[in-house]
Amino acid sequence: MRRPLTAVLALALSSLLPLSANAVPDFAGDAGPVAELEIVQSAADRYLQFHGRVVIQVADRQVEYKWGGSHCSNRTLTEATVAALQRAHLAGATVLPRYVAGQGLNRCLAGFTQTFP
Repeated sequence: MRRPLTAVLALALSSLLPLSANAVPDFAGDAGPVAELEIVQSAADRYLQFHGRVVIQVADRQVEYKWGGSHCSNRTLTEATVAALQRAHLAGATVLPRYVAGQGLNRCLAGFTQTFP
């Protein structure tokens, strides 16, 4: 009697695994102006590592967020999103990044909020 119950319970629990594996939480970073924006083209050597990065100035330190490549697999940004980051930089906007943990200590940009002066 235990064997079928155990099998049913194992099957029920295993059906939940894909949901929890895809539900990676994102975190709010610290807000600040864009200090640096780097776009890496596919012809570049570093493209396999990451496709771009933005550096946010937070008080007396800088915090880096990357997207794409092996550092942040499955975390890519569209051209429109990168353009929005560039406009935020040019306008002197404050950017509040949202990120997920990437490979190693990399922070992978998952979104952001802009506040214009």
